[in-house]
Amino acid sequence: MPKLSADLKMLALDALDQVVAEPSELAELWDEASNGPKRRQVINHLHDVLDPPNPPQADALFDIELVAQSDRPHKLSQDPWK
Repeated sequence: MPKLSADLKMLALDALDQVVAEPSELAELWDEASNGPKRRQVINHLHDVLDPPNPPQADALFDIELVAQSDRPHKLSQDPWK
């Protein structure tokens, strides 16, 4: 696939979205046709080529420790800034 400018990619993505949107007569015809699901797969593939989905991140960048509400102090007994 040739390198496309960001503007051209956005136009292509908008066009693909319009083709499969609810009021599209073409989308209705695909729903009625036996090869409609295959055509939607092709559109989804084109969409992913133009705007690749973000791959899931394998490892967390940092650990998050959840603290139960009952473990949190309600008020500071003294000013921590003194």
